[in-house]
Amino acid sequence: MELMEKQGLKQTELGLIPEDWKLSILNDLTDITRLAGYEYSTLWEETTNGEIIALRGFNIGQNKIIERDFVNISDSLSKRLIRSRLFRNDVIYPCVGSIGNAVVIEEDDKYHIQQNIAKITPKKGKIFSHYLAYYLMSEFGLKEIERFNGSSSQPNILVGSLRQYLVVTPTLTEQKAIATALSDVDALIASLEQTIIKKKAIKQGAMQQLLKPPHKGGKRLPGFSGDWVEKTLGECLKYEQPTNYIVDNSDYEGQSQTPVLTAGKSFLLGYTDEEFGIFMDYPVIIFDDFTTSKQFVDFSFKVKSSAMKMLKPVSNEIDISFMFTIMNLIRFSLGDDHKRRWITEYSKIEIFIPKIKEQLAISDIIGNMDAEITQLETKKEKYQAIKQGMMQELLTGKTRLV
Repeated sequence: MELMEKQGLKQTELGLIPEDWKLSILNDLTDITRLAGYEYSTLWEETTNGEIIALRGFNIGQNKIIERDFVNISDSLSKRLIRSRLFRNDVIYPCVGSIGNAVVIEEDDKYHIQQNIAKITPKKGKIFSHYLAYYLMSEFGLKEIERFNGSSSQPNILVGSLRQYLVVTPTLTEQKAIATALSDVDALIASLEQTIIKKKAIKQGAMQQLLKPPHKGGKRLPGFSGDWVEKTLGECLKYEQPTNYIVDNSDYEGQSQTPVLTAGKSFLLGYTDEEFGIFMDYPVIIFDDFTTSKQFVDFSFKVKSSAMKMLKPVSNEIDISFMFTIMNLIRFSLGDDHKRRWITEYSKIEIFIPKIKEQLAISDIIGNMDAEITQLETKKEKYQAIKQGMMQELLTGKTRLV
């Protein structure tokens, strides 16, 4: 206790906090309301030309509104359902599903909430909206979810429980300083996200131009000539079955550096300690025989199942990076049947390819774009990690800004 007094700290239910900070319940700091069930069942009516955007849970991200699948209601209906109409500085918080996200509303008369979302209106002089949003998304907020979560399968928080959330509050001046510091990092992250989106769009446009044969309107790199040749994928790529590389133990808890891969979106399933049957003839394209998902791999690995093919160039006149880029532009309809695709259908798809030097030049351009995007994504991840560290420091009072 002597140490805490010396450092100006006090012990609370949430741990050590500065002695001049307060610990309150959210109900004492805010008014919390929502769209009532009977209002939704009897009055709710969506309309394509409505003036008000009705937000759903998946529209609430980490301090941002996700603009996806918006629905609208009329302004007159929104005004009738005043408890769930949103105004500037309201904080919205999903109570089902994506619990842990929060957004501050920045303008009046634009948004409304649907069911299972809480509208949290700060009481004057009690708590700053942006500070509260960051607090709800912090480790403190996540611990309150664990304390009150009513279901393990579908996370949910009752509004009555939300009102009992414990909240640490510095002075309003310090709350604003904390929120401003975190907002500055968020702005950097948002700027990087927009740059990444722009770079990906540029890359996609370049792929569409450079991978289209010149006689079909494609843009050709300077210094190259000669016709592009029509071939099937099977004439360019040979396959190997993955039988010899399938992992025996599927717990993937290994401490070694041998990853276990799938050709699907998850890609990396884990790691294995197994020292046998490791695929080392990379780079290679791994191809899911049922879904046609594909991944480019330039390191040693093992695989999960036999439902894939390892694809390699048939000769040194085919560049594997060029082929992977071509394959990513192919639109392939799977149909309703569940069958292996490479031998029966996919390998028979026809493409046009230039000579190897032009393939390599195109691959080099696309590869440089990929490297730039990867660098930006790494930078974004770094800022996200910095933000998490800042939240931990600032919201516990370990670092003070005023």
